[in-house]
Amino acid sequence: MVLAISSPIYSFSLQWHITVKCDQNCKHCYMRDEKFYENQLKNPLSYEEITKIIDKYVEFTDKWNLGRSISFTGGDPLLREDFFDILRYCKGRSITIGILGNPFHITERTASKLERLGVSSYQLSIDGMEKIHDELRSKGSFKDTLRSLEILNKTNIKTHIMFTISKKNRNDLFDIIDFVAKNNIDVFAFTRLIPIGSGKSFLNDLFSAEEYRDLLLRVFDKYRIYKERGYKTYFARKSCDPWVFLERDLGLLKTSDLEKKKDMFLSRCPIEKHIAILADGTVLACRKLPIKIGKFPEQSFEEIMSSEEFNNILKNRCINSKSVPRGCAAMSYATTGDIRNPDINCW
Repeated sequence: MVLAISSPIYSFSLQWHITVKCDQNCKHCYMRDEKFYENQLKNPLSYEEITKIIDKYVEFTDKWNLGRSISFTGGDPLLREDFFDILRYCKGRSITIGILGNPFHITERTASKLERLGVSSYQLSIDGMEKIHDELRSKGSFKDTLRSLEILNKTNIKTHIMFTISKKNRNDLFDIIDFVAKNNIDVFAFTRLIPIGSGKSFLNDLFSAEEYRDLLLRVFDKYRIYKERGYKTYFARKSCDPWVFLERDLGLLKTSDLEKKKDMFLSRCPIEKHIAILADGTVLACRKLPIKIGKFPEQSFEEIMSSEEFNNILKNRCINSKSVPRGCAAMSYATTGDIRNPDINCW
């Protein structure tokens, strides 16, 4: 059996959408209004099924000598009644745990419990200053996010902020960068809106390649200033964005660096070391790439990772893309219907 993963991979992670229950109604949501939503809503995995998948995950990573981490998300994972039991089970299996969720149910008691159960990070979304953020997500969400950050900052749980960017909120990005730096947020990143699910309504708000290059250039300068000033916040650069091309254009990569990063010019896609599990057990190579590659608990990790569906994605996007910079497969699929086409933002 040949697995569709490269060697060496030091960690293999899961993004687990453990529930579709959610008390926000984000206009750019990739979960609602798409083909997997109804079955997730009606047929979520049971606690017993989830623990069996966790056991399979531990066996798989042990067999291949891989590190393991799970990012639980949704919907909002805190809305799943047995979520703390699931976290307790993960802690017993020595799995690094992060949460990507909403702010509304974070209290001091909840945050303390999450910390005791081994949660290492909590990611919240801020998509602009209060007016645009609440317009995109839900009324009161911005202030509740600030409240939740204050609570989380009193624990050892690292705070992460994610900004989903389109033309609708690009003017607020730099204000949010200032905000996270001055409020000692541990990690900040932004990522492009992928027009799937409800996000299809944003097709006219996507950037051209040159517009996105100019944006990254401005952000690069902003990040550099905060780094030079010694601010705590780590400004992450998402692997699915064409940052390495900007480094090349700015002359920041030496010949030796170019050789080390040659694969990054061809594909920065992380799907070789990551899969997404939906609430009903459907498996995707990437949550924003709605192509089913398997199903838990019916299949094993080995069966899914060596499946024809997964290999087709890798063959057309990563392994054999030796002549064309591919960029983000999800963006290509969402905008053209074919992962083999170029990323619209790769200049």
